[in-house]
Amino acid sequence: MGATGPPGLDTQRRFWAKVVIEPVADGCWLWTAAKYSRGHGAFQVGTKAHPKTVSAHRFAYELLVDFIPEGLQVHHICEVPACVNPAHMELVTHSEHKMRHRGTHCGRGHLIVELPSGIRRCRECHAHDERGRKERRRVGL
Repeated sequence: MGATGPPGLDTQRRFWAKVVIEPVADGCWLWTAAKYSRGHGAFQVGTKAHPKTVSAHRFAYELLVDFIPEGLQVHHICEVPACVNPAHMELVTHSEHKMRHRGTHCGRGHLIVELPSGIRRCRECHAHDERGRKERRRVGL
């Protein structure tokens, strides 16, 4: 996929044979085959001589939406790792993805807020880090 072009029809048929679409409007499309340890679908592409396993949700996104640029990751808005519905996905940076998976609180237990810019941040940790940077500049470090 991506630079190599769209997958063949046989690959697409194998993919869709492993998906169950929930019978509710805008429901998840659930991957029913092999999964990685965190619940994301695992799908084998390539040839028998050169097989490659890819994440099913990434495969679906590239098949139905567009190529995933380097440096971006696919985030499940629905929070269901086995979901391959591209309407439930958005592209985010690695740091944004990590932040979203931490939930509503940072690693130190402080509330994470969304700034007007759209960036999610722990204000307490950010303020603490800024104080440390200012102190290090003050003493010449």
